[in-house]
Amino acid sequence: MRRLLPILLLMLIPLTHAYILVYSNGFDYRQNYGRDVYINVQSVDQIVRTWQDWGFSDVQAGSRIDPNADGIVVLGCTKIDDEDLQALEEYIKNGGRVAIDLFCPGKMDDFMYQYGVIRSEKPYQGTILQKLSLPYAEVRGFPVDRPIIMRDTPVNSKYVKMIYVGPSFTKVGDTFSDVFITPTGQSVAFIGAIGNGKVYASGCLLCSNQLLMANILDWLKDGKIDFPSFEVDRRVYPSVKKVGEPFYDEIRISVPPEEKQSLDIAVAYPYNEEGFCKLVPVQERDVQGNTIVFRFEYKADEAMSCNLAPVIVSMTWISPEGKIIREFSIPSEYIQVIAPKFSIPPNLLPYIALAGIAILGIVGWVLWKKREERKLKEMKLHVRALEQGLKDLQKKFMTRQITEDVYKRLTERYLAEIEELKAKIQIMEEQKNRKKSSGGAS
Repeated sequence: MRRLLPILLLMLIPLTHAYILVYSNGFDYRQNYGRDVYINVQSVDQIVRTWQDWGFSDVQAGSRIDPNADGIVVLGCTKIDDEDLQALEEYIKNGGRVAIDLFCPGKMDDFMYQYGVIRSEKPYQGTILQKLSLPYAEVRGFPVDRPIIMRDTPVNSKYVKMIYVGPSFTKVGDTFSDVFITPTGQSVAFIGAIGNGKVYASGCLLCSNQLLMANILDWLKDGKIDFPSFEVDRRVYPSVKKVGEPFYDEIRISVPPEEKQSLDIAVAYPYNEEGFCKLVPVQERDVQGNTIVFRFEYKADEAMSCNLAPVIVSMTWISPEGKIIREFSIPSEYIQVIAPKFSIPPNLLPYIALAGIAILGIVGWVLWKKREERKLKEMKLHVRALEQGLKDLQKKFMTRQITEDVYKRLTERYLAEIEELKAKIQIMEEQKNRKKSSGGAS
């Protein structure tokens, strides 16, 4: 009987299962941010299933806030009620970790507003559209790849990024710090402490690439990233690439010595992707100490200028808790392959040299002119974006969405940048007009 007593006592104690809650009450990604930019999201079941396939087997969907969860993901566009919102705030203040998706306007905006986060009236508009495909979401938006890297947060690597669709934000006060800034200086993701807990928030959580989203889930469990640290380097050599001669694209991934045996690393090179070099590589894999080297050998049959495609890296870690997967892409690399030299009779060399100089001069002038025109156009677009930003700032100040200090500081920064750009534009246009007039006179 004495032996059975401890067992009976254990049976009477309620068991609590540690897990990550995906709050999804009334989930529906219904907000539309434009015809050319969009995010198509699958069902909550597909989202949860994908995250479980990445190795997060303790992810579960639910329609109520559970204070016993290790961490909570609040999906965007849910129908969170006042009771759950209050429970969520108490959960955070008591030490919980939460990732909040602010894709749709609603009650979560009011929650973030009291801690100094204000939704902008207009969505973030970049200049180049890109796509991101995940098993649960198809995203067409603007790349945001300027992470402010911080230890013990989901943003701990330069390979975390987003193809972003959605709102930008203004922060007032010291509660939240930026973790992603767009090229135009807008904030689209931030992190902060509320009470004893932490909140990571973004205007489009499901726009995160796989590495960032996996890091968010990892961070929710215990406040740190458990996946082994790694370093990645890509280089293309030799510097001069010639038709008919081999050149190499080398990816080097270094891992901690103690994790070498538990990490399986593979790369995928999409050489047939539209918009990139149409070259089929020969791939080699080598191990040099704690570094895995993937080497792609190319040989071009003709001269060309193009970009080698981004390389997709897949890392599988056999952890104490099971198999964990991380994936990320290494940016593309520009290459130029030149035609080989050929034999020329000595008596023709002076004439060919003169012709070559003339051709190079013409080509160089044309390329320079195009580059200058493109640069001038980009600068004018930047001025327009900054002027629009000034208008938005004035509206926020007039409606008391930002303080006078914030308004003055940002206005001074915007005006200084506008004046500098306008001065450069004026100089470039004057030079352009002088060249036109001198060309006409001749």
